[in-house]
Amino acid sequence: MNRRNFIKVVGVGGTSLVVSGFISNCGDTSKADAALEAWDIKKMSMRYTDPRLQILSYAILAPSAHNKQPWKIELGKGLEMRLFVDRERLLPMTDPLHRQIYLSQGTFLESLNLASSSLGYLATIQLFPDGIDDVSSTGTHPVALIRFDKASIENDPLFHQLAIRATNRLPYDASAVSEQERLALSACTDTKEFFLNFVHSELENKKLSNMMIEAMRIETFLDRTHEETVKMIRFNDEEVVAFRDGFGYANLGVKGISRFFAEKFAGRSKAMTASFREKTMEMTSTIAGSAGTFGILFSNGNERPDQVAAGRVFARIFLTATQLGLALQPMSQILQEYDELSAIRKQFNELVNSGKRAPQMLFRLGRANTVPHTARRRVDDLIKA
Repeated sequence: MNRRNFIKVVGVGGTSLVVSGFISNCGDTSKADAALEAWDIKKMSMRYTDPRLQILSYAILAPSAHNKQPWKIELGKGLEMRLFVDRERLLPMTDPLHRQIYLSQGTFLESLNLASSSLGYLATIQLFPDGIDDVSSTGTHPVALIRFDKASIENDPLFHQLAIRATNRLPYDASAVSEQERLALSACTDTKEFFLNFVHSELENKKLSNMMIEAMRIETFLDRTHEETVKMIRFNDEEVVAFRDGFGYANLGVKGISRFFAEKFAGRSKAMTASFREKTMEMTSTIAGSAGTFGILFSNGNERPDQVAAGRVFARIFLTATQLGLALQPMSQILQEYDELSAIRKQFNELVNSGKRAPQMLFRLGRANTVPHTARRRVDDLIKA
């Protein structure tokens, strides 16, 4: 058997992997455990005596675009802190208006709020205390001023999902999410400001998945956007430990001999090749077509406070999905605001009848095998000097 028949290249969510065509995954000991230590949350939070750092140990587990973790913290007097966008962690090619970065500030704040109340503190969050930055100055002024006060607060059950939640990029069981599950997810939204729509009919799913595939094709074959995504792929354990962000083979369930071939034949040097991109599209088609349900989170407004608030809502949706035993993966390429996507984005808005509402998140829902967590930076790495 020649090498071409022995291996196949697959891609997930903008990544491409070489995986053995016939060898099943077998267990292996990861060298990347140090980059996953944040998920051992009780152990990590006990490292600190400052309650703000204990709370941050949970908040850092929040989801973010490309797992950029674009957060910077300035510790203030007493029990205050200020949250900033980390200007070194923007996505200027795929997120030129920084909307996804501000959504990621919201997921962080909601995770922080859940942790705060569970640890016995009331978090008072004031958004944009010094005003809102324009696009060119994003990260100059704080997104939020947060003050913690000791208080007795009822635990939110979603707190217990913080250390369990994981973005699942595997193919899903194609069965639709149940009505009861959809109602539970919809309960996360404030109906006055946010609306959660589900696409789960076979015809609408097909139309939407085709649009998502086309949006991914545009991103994958446009050098500047594809290169930005490739920078967040971790092609081996050494990269996982060095960067402690992005996503790698383990997050896709690739293990053992399959992983060996992935690292050997689909490394960083191959990532800009045509074959790498084509195989990415093949697996994107498989993934988009595997979901029986898509969710779309809309907001009435689309200013910075609306985007941060949408991130908070999405965090609760994700944690609720985790609580329900559902797999979830954001697939929001079609919502990105760079010029080359304008035509397909217009078609999407017409399909989902968005009207004056702003679509903030597009994600697939279903059931799948579990995957490991993505890497996380150290809490100390977030603190401004």
